[in-house]
Amino acid sequence: MMYGYGGKLLKVSLSTKTFEIEKLEEDVVRKFFGGDGLAGKLLQDMDWQPDPFDPKNRLAFTVGPLEGTSAPCCSRYVVAAKSPLTGLWGEAHAAGFWGSELKLAGWEGREPCLFVD
Repeated sequence: MMYGYGGKLLKVSLSTKTFEIEKLEEDVVRKFFGGDGLAGKLLQDMDWQPDPFDPKNRLAFTVGPLEGTSAPCCSRYVVAAKSPLTGLWGEAHAAGFWGSELKLAGWEGREPCLFVD
């Protein structure tokens, strides 16, 4: 049982205007915990050769298991991709209602949240 996770990922392709729903595997959630860990898992298998502004660069929106709860300091989401500044890992964290609303709508990422390809 995966407490705090809804068990599904929404993958969106902006170039083909399609989407796909994937099952969130419990072993992945256990190995890559939280928004940062899940974003790392999502992006580790991508092709890192294209320019950061290339359409092939992926963008991961992820939330952790406590997003959408009343736990203190947990109303944050992560957006990660290949950084245009360094050409390596880049991430941003933000607070507010967006992450909670995304999770409460039943979407969490490839390993929690929205994954834009």
